[in-house]
Amino acid sequence: MDNIVLKAEIKRKLDPAYIFFFMVIDLGIWFGLCMILDEMYVWLLAVLAVLTVILLAFVSSGVGKCYLQLTDKTIEGKVSTANSKRSLLLPLDKVDSIMKESTMTDRILSGETVAVRSASGVIRFPCVHNADEFVGTALEMIEKYKHSAAAGPGGEDKTDLEELRKLKELLDMGAVTQEEFDAKKKELLRL
Repeated sequence: MDNIVLKAEIKRKLDPAYIFFFMVIDLGIWFGLCMILDEMYVWLLAVLAVLTVILLAFVSSGVGKCYLQLTDKTIEGKVSTANSKRSLLLPLDKVDSIMKESTMTDRILSGETVAVRSASGVIRFPCVHNADEFVGTALEMIEKYKHSAAAGPGGEDKTDLEELRKLKELLDMGAVTQEEFDAKKKELLRL
């Protein structure tokens, strides 16, 4: 089982300033309609519309259970919204990029979106409160994982081993001296 390195903090909470902003806009529109139509039932509809907006905002904040976590070998997650469900189980070496985005929805619900790009597409995880930490740690883990995957059985890079083989061939041909070979070998093997 993979060790969990970091979990994204995904919380959908509405910013009170945006609730107030939408209520003022909504009331302004309804007030304008009341002035034009001059009928009392429009006020009742306005109050119901405002209550509906608030209710939908709170209900939608609970819709879509999401999680995103970074393990020592994979990025795992699930995004579930009202109209789609997507899962992610991606080995670190298959991640093309991971970045944070800031959308209008993120501003309203607070947090930032973490986008994970691979050959199969992009999956976005909205409302991540520790997006900076998650993306930074993920980039470090991806780099470390890809570097260790490139390492040979002894821990040396394959390119270093190839260069050492070429140097040995040059030594056998007499193109370099034993001292030059030994010095370069120590450098490549980090001895």
